[in-house]
Amino acid sequence: MASRSPQHRPAGWKPAPKYADPLHRHYHTKAWQQIRQAVIARDGGRCTVCRGPGNTVDHIREVRDGGTDALSNLRLMCGPCHNRRHGGRGGR
Repeated sequence: MASRSPQHRPAGWKPAPKYADPLHRHYHTKAWQQIRQAVIARDGGRCTVCRGPGNTVDHIREVRDGGTDALSNLRLMCGPCHNRRHGGRGGR
């Protein structure tokens, strides 16, 4: 039976954290889920672009460009509209 070759790791090596990007780490918190639900309720569950069913909360001004998680900077979008906005890059 073939065995797995040993993995050589330097002393003190640790695997990368699951959410290494600090801009995306907060999407899994209870606070973000409350903000998300408020945006869904405000926008009536509809995409603000095509008025189809929405499921993705989008930052109007990106966080990396100085945007915030304020309700006035968030809108609900469907997956296809969100992907068009971000050039197929996807996202939540």
